[in-house]
Amino acid sequence: MNEHVTVARRSGSDWWVGSLNNGTERDLKLELDFLSEGDYQATIYTDVEDVDRNPNNLDRQVRKVTRKDIIELNLAKDGGALLHIRRL
Repeated sequence: MNEHVTVARRSGSDWWVGSLNNGTERDLKLELDFLSEGDYQATIYTDVEDVDRNPNNLDRQVRKVTRKDIIELNLAKDGGALLHIRRL
């Protein structure tokens, strides 16, 4: 509690997952076992490495995932991450 929170919401077949972090940098392993069988495309937005100098700059990564995947996120101090996952 009071360290980090991750919330997932579905809209149709799309998923939106958001993580917010407190003042301690941490690595988070996000299991995708909530997805149905099949292939998905995950668009992942995370803070850039120099987030303390560039707070409005994000890194964007797109990759193919399934429910068996685990996405590793590095959450910056007072940062977070956003994922948009859609079925292929």
